[in-house]
Amino acid sequence: MTLTAVDRNTEMKKGEIVAYPVAAANIPNGILVALNSAGYLISATGASTEKFMGVSAEGIDNSLGSAGDLYCKVYKSGVHKLVSAGLAITDAGKALYITDNQTVTLTANGMVVGVLSEFTTATVAWVDILLATKYRAPSGKYFAICGGFAGALTTGTPECVPEFELPVAYTILRSYSRVQIAPGSAKTLTFTISGGATGTFTVVTTAVVGSDEALNLAVAANTHIHIIASQTTDGAAAEGKFILICEEA
Repeated sequence: MTLTAVDRNTEMKKGEIVAYPVAAANIPNGILVALNSAGYLISATGASTEKFMGVSAEGIDNSLGSAGDLYCKVYKSGVHKLVSAGLAITDAGKALYITDNQTVTLTANGMVVGVLSEFTTATVAWVDILLATKYRAPSGKYFAICGGFAGALTTGTPECVPEFELPVAYTILRSYSRVQIAPGSAKTLTFTISGGATGTFTVVTTAVVGSDEALNLAVAANTHIHIIASQTTDGAAAEGKFILICEEA
């Protein structure tokens, strides 16, 4: 299409209720719902692969059908009465996160479902879902974790990043590493992540750089990790550095 200089009849929807294709599953009325990685509506669980969509406006049972056979209407806004625990009058306006498809919590766990609109009792959450459905950023905040070791890595497992934790859940997406001196033929330099997430990334043989763009290690909020380096016996790696690209959940 090209630029128009004349009036056009642009169709408009209010967007307060939207219908989504349902996975091969049952969607009860009045629950928190999300799109799965394939784009179909499911009962929300808070998994990192899900996108929160709102509250189901009807019950749809597609458990005997195929994904997409039926559609379910979903509220994209409004203040909805859900279950919680331990709420206090000072929590009004705070973000709420999913526990299950009818329960929310103040504890950050990755899937925000709205804010506490008003306080009534410790176990009742009136959740305003608008901010979580219509104004959700397409992705979280990105940040980097950097570390490394000095000199030649002859023996031992030097600590490249001391044990630490963050107050939010996040995913370690990618790693990029470099050494001044390569490990050597048939040798491997390995950086090991342990604690709240477990994984490795490497620089191998005569290369001086390494990368892994599919790490995708999920780390829960308030969970420690630390990173060490090691290499094959008689390896020559020296002056190792790395950067981890992370995304806040």
